[in-house]
Parts: sequence; structure tokens; C-alpha cells
Amino acid sequence: MIEQDLINFRLQNQQLVNSSFSNVTQLVRYLGAVQAQDYEGGKWTIGLRIPGSKADDVEKAIRDRKIVRTWPMRGTLHYVTSEDARWMIQLLVPRVIRRMSYYFKQLELTDDVFSKARKLITKELEGGKSITRPTFYKLLEENNISTKEQRGLFILGRFAGESLICFGSKEGKQQTFVLMDEWIPNQKTIESEEAIAKITLRYFTSHGPAQIIDLAWWSGLTNTEVKKGIELNKGKLLEKKIGDRTFYMSVKLPDVKQNESSIMLLPAYDEFTIAYKDRSDLRGSGGVPEIKINDGFFSMIAKNGKIIGSWRKEIRKGKVIIQCRIHEDLSEKDMRDLKKSAEDYSEFYNIDCVIEQIKV
Repeated sequence: MIEQDLINFRLQNQQLVNSSFSNVTQLVRYLGAVQAQDYEGGKWTIGLRIPGSKADDVEKAIRDRKIVRTWPMRGTLHYVTSEDARWMIQLLVPRVIRRMSYYFKQLELTDDVFSKARKLITKELEGGKSITRPTFYKLLEENNISTKEQRGLFILGRFAGESLICFGSKEGKQQTFVLMDEWIPNQKTIESEEAIAKITLRYFTSHGPAQIIDLAWWSGLTNTEVKKGIELNKGKLLEKKIGDRTFYMSVKLPDVKQNESSIMLLPAYDEFTIAYKDRSDLRGSGGVPEIKINDGFFSMIAKNGKIIGSWRKEIRKGKVIIQCRIHEDLSEKDMRDLKKSAEDYSEFYNIDCVIEQIKV
């Protein structure tokens, strides 16, 4: 396998070209999890992979409790299907909570504090009720539990990791929390070995070709556990080499077609970039430097699966201005492709967009 094969396979397996999905829930199940630390970015990750879809299709899947936004891995928010949420949390989150124990101690979040907060939030949410984060923090403060210095966030993370709470539907523009057992009841848990096998096959099918270190990064599994998952899926995964690197992907090879040059506006934390520890194959020929999140440009621009720049949006007079930093010269066709991607974004959110290119 050569590097371009790797990119072509990933574009196809990640459904960024020749997508075979028209349903939000089915796509999220296929990908395993979609990072949703950035709420709108997570929706666009899905929209990119379902041509013609709308942002409200994702919102509807949340309202219908088909997918749920919670912390299933890495202490980071993701969209997962409701049927996958509990077993993923059970497999992956306990190790996150163990790592967080240092911060619990530093912030004096003792077992007694968690017990008191757990009783408060359970009582407040029982009966199908929901609560916004500010209201939740107010409830804790009124009962002498400080939420300052990120204590409130650590409490929320701990309770999500216990499958006590998850996000429900939005209340206006505010996210709400609900009791997970009430929001998505009767969800299955599975044994650890079966869970490792399932997440391994799911990842290498939807994100492959990828390395052991990539799945370990994405999921939080150890390298040893990933190797176990590969062994448990013997006969279902192919092993491919590029130099001294070993990659895995499903034996069900996608029908990779020769695609014309294309440019995509990837959202912040898109699975095409964030899901791999080794991102060296994504660097474009223009020598794109490492983009720092704090400069606002951390949504990536990809051309034929290679990162050639970054973009951000700005609201001006009711329009969305898409500002682009691009590190290589674009042809007229490239500019048409960039405009088409902006039009897709515009249609997904039902907003007017204008491209503005910033020279690098």
C-alpha cells in the first residue's frame, strides 16, 4: 500500500466520498463515535457525510433519543447511538475517572461531596425532568458545593462517567442534562472482551487504514487491548504496510473510485483529523504548519484528503463569513470546489455564507 492508497481508503471508509448513508443514526453507529466537543462542529461532521442532510436532522435524532451526546471516551464529548452509549462508557470511562482522581483530590472533591451532589441531581431530575448547566451549578452552590475552579465540570464528568446523566434536548440555546436511565432506558451492557472486539472492528472499518496507536489514541484503550481486539477479529481485518508502519482495515474493501480534485471545509475536531494519533499522512504539499487552536483557525481545509489550510466563521450583518487561510495556490477549479463546500455548509444550516480568503 502506498500513501495515496491510504488517503483514498480513508476518504471512502469515512464516508467523505461516495457516501452510502442517508440516516444520521446509522452513520453515527458506523463511525462508532463522533467527537462533539464543539456542538455545531459535531453536527457538520455528520452533515459532510450525508449529502443533502440538514442540521435539524441531527437535532431530531437527539430529540428522538436515537443518538446521545455524552462523554464515552477520553473525557471528551461525542455523539454516539443510544444503544452504544452504556457499553462504551462501561469499557472506556473508568480509566478516565482514575486519571481524574488527582484533580478530585486537588479540588477537595471527596466521596462525601460526590455522594451529596449525586443525591441532589438525582432528586432534581427524577420523573423525566431536565436541567441546564447554570441551573445545575446553582443547585450545587445553594447546597454548599462549590462549582468554582472547574469543580462543577469535574462533577458533571464524573456523573456522566457513571452513566448517571447525559445530555438531553436543548432548552432554547442551552444544553440540558437528564438522567441517563430515564432518557435511554434498557440499554445493554456487554462483557469487556466483547466490547473490545466490537470497538476495534468498528474503528478499523470506518477509520481504516489505521495503526494500533491510532485506535489507542481515539478510544483510550491500551496498545495491548487494541492488539487483543485485532486478535479477536481475526479474519475480519486486513493488515497493510507502508514502510515500517502497520495499518489495519476491514477485509470488506470499499469500492474506491477515482475521484476528481475536491476541497472540503472540515469542522473542528472532525473524525478525519482528530481520530488518528499519527497525522503525518494528512499534511499537504504546501507545508501547512501546526495550527494552534487559540488563534481561532482550527477547522481544517482538505484537498484530496490532504490538509492545505484552515478556516473559521464570523457573523457580519446576518451573514456567515467563512475566512480561509490556505497554504498553497488554488486553481480556478479549486476555487469552485471551495465555493461548493461553502454552499453545502450554507444549505446544511440554512444560512447565507460568503468565502473570504486570507493570504498566508
